[in-house]
Amino acid sequence: MNLVVLQKPSLCAKATWSDHRIPDKWWEKVDHRIHLHAKPVNLIARLIGAVTKPGDLVVGLAAGTFTVMH
Repeated sequence: MNLVVLQKPSLCAKATWSDHRIPDKWWEKVDHRIHLHAKPVNLIARLIGAVTKPGDLVVGLAAGTFTVMH
Protein backbone atom coordinates (compact mmCIF):
# COMPACT_ATOMS: atom_id res chain seq x y z
CA MET A 1 0.00 0.00 0.00
CA ASN A 2 1.31 3.44 -0.91
CA LEU A 3 0.14 6.75 0.46
CA VAL A 4 1.13 10.04 -1.16
CA VAL A 5 0.55 13.40 0.50
CA LEU A 6 0.64 16.45 -1.72
CA GLN A 7 0.47 19.97 -0.42
CA LYS A 8 0.05 23.01 -2.63
CA PRO A 9 1.56 26.29 -1.43
CA SER A 10 -0.98 28.45 0.36
CA LEU A 11 -2.23 31.48 -1.53
CA CYS A 12 -2.54 33.65 1.57
CA ALA A 13 0.28 32.46 3.82
CA LYS A 14 3.33 30.24 3.71
CA ALA A 15 2.21 26.69 4.52
CA THR A 16 4.60 24.55 6.49
CA TRP A 17 4.72 21.11 8.02
CA SER A 18 4.75 21.30 11.81
CA ASP A 19 5.91 17.68 12.21
CA HIS A 20 9.13 16.82 10.38
CA ARG A 21 9.66 13.49 12.14
CA ILE A 22 7.08 11.34 10.35
CA PRO A 23 8.94 8.17 9.33
CA ASP A 24 9.29 7.07 5.71
CA LYS A 25 7.79 3.68 6.55
CA TRP A 26 4.78 3.32 8.80
CA TRP A 27 4.29 -0.04 10.49
CA GLU A 28 0.73 0.24 11.78
CA LYS A 29 -1.47 -2.77 11.05
CA VAL A 30 -4.68 -2.15 9.15
CA ASP A 31 -7.72 -4.42 9.19
CA HIS A 32 -8.53 -4.85 5.50
CA ARG A 33 -11.67 -6.82 6.39
CA ILE A 34 -13.29 -3.46 7.20
CA HIS A 35 -12.42 -1.97 3.80
CA LEU A 36 -10.06 -3.10 1.06
CA HIS A 37 -8.25 0.25 0.96
CA ALA A 38 -8.26 1.11 4.66
CA LYS A 39 -5.46 3.46 5.77
CA PRO A 40 -3.63 3.48 9.13
CA VAL A 41 -5.63 5.72 11.49
CA ASN A 42 -2.59 6.94 13.46
CA LEU A 43 -0.72 7.83 10.26
CA ILE A 44 -3.66 9.82 8.92
CA ALA A 45 -3.95 11.64 12.28
CA ARG A 46 -0.24 12.46 12.23
CA LEU A 47 -0.37 13.77 8.65
CA ILE A 48 -3.44 15.90 9.36
CA GLY A 49 -1.77 17.27 12.49
CA ALA A 50 1.37 18.12 10.52
CA VAL A 51 -0.39 20.36 8.00
CA THR A 52 -3.33 21.86 9.92
CA LYS A 53 -3.96 24.10 12.89
CA PRO A 54 -6.67 23.69 15.56
CA GLY A 55 -9.98 24.80 14.09
CA ASP A 56 -9.05 24.04 10.46
CA LEU A 57 -11.59 22.16 8.37
CA VAL A 58 -10.46 18.73 7.18
CA VAL A 59 -12.47 16.97 4.48
CA GLY A 60 -12.19 13.22 3.86
CA LEU A 61 -13.28 13.06 0.22
CA ALA A 62 -12.84 9.29 -0.03
CA ALA A 63 -14.65 8.46 3.21
CA GLY A 64 -15.00 4.71 2.65
CA THR A 65 -13.80 3.80 6.14
CA PHE A 66 -14.25 7.25 7.75
CA THR A 67 -10.57 7.23 8.83
CA VAL A 68 -10.33 11.04 8.71
CA MET A 69 -13.37 11.34 10.98
CA HIS A 70 -11.75 9.10 13.61
